[in-house]
Amino acid sequence: MARLLNKVEKTEFFKNQMKGHHFYSVKKYVNNYDIIVLNNDDFIEIDKPSIKRKLYYNDETPAPSTALNSFIEYNLFMSGCDRFEKWKKENKSYQKNGFCVGNLLHAVGISKDQTYPDEPNHKSYRLYYDFDKMDDLYFLDEQENNEFIKCLEELNNAFIKRLKTYYKRYSDKIITVGYWANR
Repeated sequence: MARLLNKVEKTEFFKNQMKGHHFYSVKKYVNNYDIIVLNNDDFIEIDKPSIKRKLYYNDETPAPSTALNSFIEYNLFMSGCDRFEKWKKENKSYQKNGFCVGNLLHAVGISKDQTYPDEPNHKSYRLYYDFDKMDDLYFLDEQENNEFIKCLEELNNAFIKRLKTYYKRYSDKIITVGYWANR
């Protein structure tokens, strides 16, 4: 069963498993990463996205609003979390209509290779990959795939909750910054 570790489990996990991260303290690691553990004891380490208070925009277009929805949308885009939402919509379409978008397969792919030499179970994952380039991946079964997606949804919702809390506290510090685009 793919599952997301809570703070206490991450602390124990770091102390027991993460011997390759000599440059992190336990507190810093627990605060900056989330861990998803798979059925076969492989694990995925996911960076917690940072919050951007400066909303950059092309100065040839109107400045975006600093309202809550604009702030959340911008941060989801900058963190890559919006790609997960896009992937989920495409995945539902694939399941409903029975076809893929372009040359992409819609299942979670886990790397077969070790990410770190002294951590053989530390893997990376891909949501998008090409049919022709999947020799280095193994695929989750349907149940574990759904559990993994639920873990990603949980992380996405936690990030949105963090953004709302940040906005409530620091909304007066959120600014828009124009940049020269085509000059």
